[in-house]
Amino acid sequence: MATVVRLNLRGLNQLMTSTAVQAELDARGRRMAEAAGEEFEYVSRPHHRTARGYVQPRSAKGARQEAREKRLLRSIDAGR
Repeated sequence: MATVVRLNLRGLNQLMTSTAVQAELDARGRRMAEAAGEEFEYVSRPHHRTARGYVQPRSAKGARQEAREKRLLRSIDAGR
């Protein structure tokens, strides 16, 4: 017998755009940027449907470090 699950989409959308979720995402992103090194930065970019943020190279030097050493990949554990 199949089980039907109905999602409360309005509640889910409120949760995904809440300040608490964005704050948690920002904290994790900052930790990842710090673990990646001083050539990386965290940029908070909230969207109207979800909390968002990016860790990105701050400079060409950071982009080279990422290409050679995979610093962003290695910083993932800091975001947990």
